[in-house]
Amino acid sequence: MKFIISLLASAVLFSTVIYASPPPPPHPFYQDIGNGMTFHFTPEGYADAGYPFSGVYRNGELIYTINDTFYLYGGGQHQVFFSNDGMTFLEVPLILHPHGIFSSYRIWLVNGRPAVRVFYRGNVVNYHRLPDLINSPNKLHLFVSHVWWDDASSRIHNLENNTLQVTTLENRIITFDLSTGAIVNIQQSATRLVIFELAWIAAASIIILVINYKPGMIDTYLNK
Repeated sequence: MKFIISLLASAVLFSTVIYASPPPPPHPFYQDIGNGMTFHFTPEGYADAGYPFSGVYRNGELIYTINDTFYLYGGGQHQVFFSNDGMTFLEVPLILHPHGIFSSYRIWLVNGRPAVRVFYRGNVVNYHRLPDLINSPNKLHLFVSHVWWDDASSRIHNLENNTLQVTTLENRIITFDLSTGAIVNIQQSATRLVIFELAWIAAASIIILVINYKPGMIDTYLNK
């Protein structure tokens, strides 16, 4: 009975991992998107000489504004992905949620929030939620104030094909059409994170062993 209880406890503990890390504050961001066009994000309170508004510019002239806030991470290079004509872009935002609540409620809460937003000429026209992109919430990485669902460093921005490819933490490869924001393909990656999965199994096994340890147990096992 004690073994079963410890097994269930470890399963709950390792099913969803919570990390202690706050989201970064909004900060200015610049990106060259080709064809003489640039994307400038200027949060409130920042001065960007020559580019006072967040939006897309061509040769320094404003084409359209973007009235939204982006919590850019890693310099922003893995978050905003433009189509080859610069009119449409996908944003993969930080999914924020209130801290200080149970992890199961956090998952329920973030399921209703956009995981990928589709913009056309600066306005949100569509979005994809987590249930559209993942199968199991147990693969999410929950931080104190936000959730992570994919490997940001593995996102592939292909301007020639006008696509964005992302790989979820459960190894689903999802391809988006950058001209429309639609999902055009979903496949399961043949490469599994075996080492990662084995590490969690080993950690859970150690916890079970510690909980059920009795003096002489190891000697008895070795003398068999």
